[in-house]
Amino acid sequence: MAARPGRGPARPHRKAARRDGTLEFMGRERERDRGEGHPAESPDLDHARLLADYDAAMEVALAEVEHAFLIADGDWAQRMGAAVARLLTLAARNHDQARLCTVGVFAAGPDGIARRDAWLRRFAALRDAGLAAGDGEESSRLGSAMATGALFELVRAHASDGRLDRLEDALPTALLVVLGPSIGRDAALRLAG
Repeated sequence: MAARPGRGPARPHRKAARRDGTLEFMGRERERDRGEGHPAESPDLDHARLLADYDAAMEVALAEVEHAFLIADGDWAQRMGAAVARLLTLAARNHDQARLCTVGVFAAGPDGIARRDAWLRRFAALRDAGLAAGDGEESSRLGSAMATGALFELVRAHASDGRLDRLEDALPTALLVVLGPSIGRDAALRLAG
């Protein structure tokens, strides 16, 4: 800030040009209560959109899996095997949706986790339905939750590592995880062929 020729400094309160400023001349922000002066918090539209997309993808996937279970021939284990195979095929052929449903949903925080848990319970209910009808051996709630969680983790690991193209090759592992607790390891591996 140069002085004006013959008239003194342009800003009389400043003795020298300041580069970074000082608090005494910059003014201070007034003290205020937390949140005062800000609009009321609105819902996070990105998370709402993400959860809506997640719900839509899971609705399609679970409808396909349930349909595969219902139309398959054989006992509970064979029908459940067809459902798991359908799930792996869907995830392997729909990379974006598979990543959204196994990795992306966590971006919505606790709401995403709660939504994921609700959908996993639906898959566990499908697994338990056949067992309750007497097609398989006894199952516990914990056993179904563990099998469902392990299947989810198998798909999530493939999605996060960029290996969804090879997910269908993991069918024997998936069947061992889902069916093994109810029919035994050897029978589950035989079913996988």
